Parts: sequence; C-alpha cells; structure tokens
Amino acid sequence: MKWFTAKALAENPRAAHITIDGEIGRNWWSDDSVASSDFMREVKALGELDEITIDINSPGGAVTDGITIANYLRSHSANVTVNVLGQASSIASVIAAAGDQVNMGLGSWMMVHQPWTVTLGNADDLRALAGDLDKITDGIMVNYLARVGEDKREEMLALIKGGDGDGTILNAEEAVALGLADTVMVETKAAASMAGLAKAMAHGAEQARAKIQSQSDQAQAMNARDALALAFDITPGEVDEQAADLGDRIVALRAAPTLASLREAHPGLIEQIETQAKATVELPEQTQAAVTAERDRVVAIVKACQTTGQPQLLDKLIGNGMTEAQASEYIYDVAAASGNKHAINGNHSPEGGHRAGIDHNAIYARLNRKTPA
Repeated sequence: MKWFTAKALAENPRAAHITIDGEIGRNWWSDDSVASSDFMREVKALGELDEITIDINSPGGAVTDGITIANYLRSHSANVTVNVLGQASSIASVIAAAGDQVNMGLGSWMMVHQPWTVTLGNADDLRALAGDLDKITDGIMVNYLARVGEDKREEMLALIKGGDGDGTILNAEEAVALGLADTVMVETKAAASMAGLAKAMAHGAEQARAKIQSQSDQAQAMNARDALALAFDITPGEVDEQAADLGDRIVALRAAPTLASLREAHPGLIEQIETQAKATVELPEQTQAAVTAERDRVVAIVKACQTTGQPQLLDKLIGNGMTEAQASEYIYDVAAASGNKHAINGNHSPEGGHRAGIDHNAIYARLNRKTPA
C-alpha cells in the first residue's frame, strides 16, 4: 500500500503538500508497499520547492526508511512544516522531528520507544542483535537531539525506555514542552487565513526584493563601454573602435610640437611666417588708402565741373582715369573757351559749407587772356 502522496500546489508550483498516512516504508507482509526511495523520487519530481507542508498520521514503520526520509527533509532547501494531525508514533515521530516547524493538532500525540524486532537464532545471534538494536537506538536518538538539544539526552533516553520498557506516549502539550514540537494548532479558521495571507504577503515581498536586487546588480554591472553603447545606440564593438581612434588622436595631440618648440628648432621659418602674417593683416589698410585717394579724385572732378558749369565732362574725366591736376587743367581750359563768366560759381562746394570749390582765379585768368579789353 502507498502510505504517502506528494503534489505541488496549483496556486504556487514552488510549494508542495505531502500526506503521510499509514505505515511507513516496506514491510514483510505487503508486496505492494513502497520504500523511502519512492518518497524521495516523487518529491524531487516536483522541481524546485520553497515550501513543503507534511500532514502526518502514522503508527511508524521501517526504521531505515524513516531515518532516510528524516535526513532527506532536514537537508532539503525548502522550508518544511510538519502538522501532526493524529499520531506520529515510533519512526513517524523521527520524521516529524525533522521539520523546521512542527505543529501538533488538537488531541494528537507522539510515541517514542526503543526499536524492536522479531528474530530466531542462538545466544550469540541474540547477543549480536541486541548490540545492533542499541546502535539503532543511538541513530534514533541523534535525530531527536538534533531538535531538542544535547542537554536533553538523558530525558529522551528515559522517555524512549519508558516505565515498563515500552516507551512513552506524549500528548501535544508534552511534545511542545519537550521541544519535539513548536505549537499546538488551536487557531480558528479566520486566524489561520490571516496567517496564510501574511505568509503570502511576506513571500511576495521577498520576491520583489529579489527582483529589485537583480535589477540593481545588472545596473552596477554595466561598464562604461555598455553605457556609451546604450547612450549613442551603437554596438560595444563600435565603441571600442571609436575609443581606440580617439585615443590615437589624444596621443598625437600630446606629441604635437608647440610654438615654443618650433621657434627654438626653426627660428628663421617662424620669423618668415610671422612677417607674412603681418603683411596680410596690413593689406586692408593699403586698400583703404587707395579707396580714399580715388574718392578724393572723383570729388575734385565733380567740384570742378559743377563750379565751372561743365557737368557734361563728368563721365569722361572720371572714366578715363585723369588725375586731379590733369582734370582740373582740362576743365579750366573748357570753361575759359566758353567765355561765360556768369557760369562760374566761385563759392559752390559739393560737400557744402563756404569753402571755395576750385581755384576759380585760374579760370578767370584764362578767360581774361582770351577776352578783348
């Protein structure tokens, strides 16, 4: 007969519920009984587990199977909660003691006793068997002491032997007082529901903390190359190439000669470059002087033409490039040849004011020479 069931919870696949109900392990009179190996195989098949809850109602069974299961549960990474719903007698009490949390149901009990067996043989066989049973007792004891503490060794030995050698039955309160159990389950359903809710909330908070920590670890693990790749939307390899190119440029700049070092190494070349630079800077001043001279020439021709009443000469004299002196002489000759004294305005100045526009006396002299007295 199969004395256990094991299944994962639908609402939380990382939590398992196991029921142990009946005689544990293989026995001599049942061909379809199962051993501890079957128990462990089915639990392992459930995958990674955070929580295991075991409900027990068992009179005991095979010692080797029970100790194997107890050690398996004690070493499991999941938190193991054992609820003794009826009895946890004999080797079932050893399995119960392996839980991280052991709860006793109302009216439940544990029974502890020395191992016993049935055998046939001579005196030597019986004496050898007695020694073996003592060793088995020691194996059971270390499992109990792992929970209650070494300081209760003598008390546990006395309970195992019992008053008549048949062991001791411990009710729920006595099991808690001894340390084989932690609590007596007297909560109402509402209290149990609140405890379940609190547990679920705690589990959710733990998962959230783990996720936040994982994201924090990833952010801290991001190096400068990854950060640049993310910022500029390029691959880490492209970051490496551009970083190498930038490094070459920095090295080249650091190794580049300074003006002081060039002046020291090639003084003549630097002096020549500076002289050419100064000439380039002075070029606008020369250009400005030429512009000013041309303006003065044009203004002088305009003055002479307007003062002598010869505006028809402007385009010719300005366009052919005559100097101011050449243009003036030509204008004076034309004005004198016209013989019109009244056309000469001695006070006209294109720029305004009362300055004489031109040397009108020269024009009058020419005119007087050509006009009879």
